Amino acid sequence: METGTHIPLLTPILKSQECDNIKAQELTLLERDGMIQKRCNGNAEREKLATQHKIWAASKAVDCSDQITSYESLKAERDTIAEDNKASLE
Repeated sequence: METGTHIPLLTPILKSQECDNIKAQELTLLERDGMIQKRCNGNAEREKLATQHKIWAASKAVDCSDQITSYESLKAERDTIAEDNKASLE
């Protein structure tokens, strides 16, 4: 017997059975451990996410440092202008 897409009917049944088995295993883990395994629970995934977090944090630190440097230079320029104005008034 075949489906409308000319695929044997047994193939989708077996794929559906695989999905059902995975869901049943997840429910068993949920009942036993009180949590379902997520994609970030493996060592490789955890390491990848930690590396991405470090890269993001370093990028943010560079941006913050640039902004602080810019602020300090503007502040120094403002002080210089204020001193020049005060000197010109005297």
